Amino acid sequence: MVKKMLFLLIVLLSGGLFAQEYDLLYTFNGKQAVLFLTVAPDFDQQVVVFRKTAGSEFVPLNKETPLRATEELSEIEALLGDDYLAVLDYTGAEDLDAVGKIIRGNGYQAALTTLLFPGAARAAGRLFIDSSAVQGTDYEYKAVYYNLLEQPVEEFTMAVKAVSVPPVSPSNLISKLSGAILSLEWEYPKWESDRNNLTIKYNVYRKSTKEGFTKVNETLLMRNDAVNGRYTELVKGDIKEAEYYVTAVDLAGVESKPSKSIKVRHVSDEQPSAPTGINSVVGMDRINLVWDVSSEPNVTGYNVYRKEKSKQDSVKLNKKPLPLNQPLYTDSLAKSAVIYYYYVTALTATGKESRLSSMAVGEILDTIPPVPPSGIKASILGDFVKLEWKASRSNDIKHYNIYRGDDKNILAKTGTTTTTTFVDSGFDGTNLVAGKVYYYAVSATDMVEIEGAQSDTIQFKYVDRIAPPAPVPFTAKNTTYNDIEIRIGMTMVADLAKVNIYRKTAGSAQKEQLIRTLNRLPSVFTDTTGKLNESYIYYAESIDSAGNKSPQSASNEVTVKDILLPAAVPQVNAVLRKDNKIEISWVAVFEKDLAGYNVYWSELPNGNYTLVNAKPVKETKLTDPNGKQENFYKVRAVDTSGNESEWSEAAPVIKPEVLEEEMPNNE
Repeated sequence: MVKKMLFLLIVLLSGGLFAQEYDLLYTFNGKQAVLFLTVAPDFDQQVVVFRKTAGSEFVPLNKETPLRATEELSEIEALLGDDYLAVLDYTGAEDLDAVGKIIRGNGYQAALTTLLFPGAARAAGRLFIDSSAVQGTDYEYKAVYYNLLEQPVEEFTMAVKAVSVPPVSPSNLISKLSGAILSLEWEYPKWESDRNNLTIKYNVYRKSTKEGFTKVNETLLMRNDAVNGRYTELVKGDIKEAEYYVTAVDLAGVESKPSKSIKVRHVSDEQPSAPTGINSVVGMDRINLVWDVSSEPNVTGYNVYRKEKSKQDSVKLNKKPLPLNQPLYTDSLAKSAVIYYYYVTALTATGKESRLSSMAVGEILDTIPPVPPSGIKASILGDFVKLEWKASRSNDIKHYNIYRGDDKNILAKTGTTTTTTFVDSGFDGTNLVAGKVYYYAVSATDMVEIEGAQSDTIQFKYVDRIAPPAPVPFTAKNTTYNDIEIRIGMTMVADLAKVNIYRKTAGSAQKEQLIRTLNRLPSVFTDTTGKLNESYIYYAESIDSAGNKSPQSASNEVTVKDILLPAAVPQVNAVLRKDNKIEISWVAVFEKDLAGYNVYWSELPNGNYTLVNAKPVKETKLTDPNGKQENFYKVRAVDTSGNESEWSEAAPVIKPEVLEEEMPNNE
């Protein structure tokens, strides 16, 4: 049975830890530390985890493999592993693509799913395992979120101690037996801002033989502070008495000590015995069940239960109890190619129900093609053709096959869908042509891949009357001295004829000028006609084969700049003049857009340098009236776009007499 999201969310999540605040949940299981991000990284982000001990510096732990959201469905499926079906069941998702969209979000459902399933947390980029953590050590962790440019956009730290602290054990375990249904209930401390109280689920253990306790809950028992913990099961087999206890499990899988166990009698004086001799007889389109008539005097009828998977809960099939003297049932709603598991219980006049009987298995082998769909019709949807039809009357349909052709008698398969609608976009190598007549038919395929006959064939004339969408994304960026790189994305139009690119000076009243016409997308080209330090906006317009024009999409505003650094100053001299002022001079740099030079001073040759001049110096010398003989000076060239060159070599201050001593003697 597919489980829906709980309306009563556990207090651990609704109490503030997942209020879209960047934080970590931390626990240690004795061998490794588990760090869980309360906010998952966006699709264009990655997270690096750093760690340090007292007196040390932060060291990255996953620089080569940062945490990030997984986009590939096959990789998500591999990370989920054996939990894949459980995640589908828990989230109610239809397929792996829907699961990926759920777990990569930051809502409550994403938080719950990634807390309960480590593979989902890894796929969402939320989970980091520190296997090198040493028990008993104090650590400080730092999580840093980086964007695509490897720039930090968010970071936070947490101080912890690597000590394994098992969760608190559940308490006050009680039981209630109602017919064949046993209910267990227990209490657990409510979460009250205790960050160490990271219990997320419970396990129930049972012992009915001398072999010891075994875990019996096959489905998740999620913690919910709004109500007491609860577990129910259908009593079955010949077990008369069993002993139970419950444990709590935290985020790292650390399990608490068992609660105080209780013994429960499975048989009461009024409960009947389970029916015997149950068998299944499989027909062409149904499964018949038969069993032995109960010989107990207080039995008045029977209930029949069914489930499709061994780990699912059983569902009662009959609306009213079956008569005592008719120990048979026909399941006419059974689907072909599905394995079903059946059980029968006995009922008394007072409503007491027996344990489940032994199991009977049945599967209908499908050899009959499904009934064709009907009522197929077509309409224009933007640039495409939308097909709709009535579903096949067969109850085991897996998908529908769509056929299209230029000739009524020659149709080729063009797509499949699990719904009763299909949009023919023409992306199969035969793009839809305006004014052309197409023929369509649909067939149904069942769960064992048997395809039925095609529906009636319809004809439809395709007329393109809708303006195409503008290309997206559409961006512009400065590359070199006067070049602007234009990137044009795709436009969802099957018969794209051309794309016109226009340019306009930002802030001006002039009309956009056509600068390029493209015949295919996506595309990248370089505009080399811009003027240095002038800003532009670009516009793109799609035109289809019918002459329909799209609205214009606008790029970002971009300014033509020189992004190349000037050459470094090759030589710098600093001389202490007689008036105790420092005169700095240097060798000129030749750049066509040179704006001047910036002069810097420091007390150390490799120290932090401070700018001397308020604006770039046009000449190749500068006097520092506040300079000292102990100073060192460096010079950087600056261009009109504000780019600074690399540092020159550091120049110490030299007295004039030192220069005279170093002058060569010409005598």
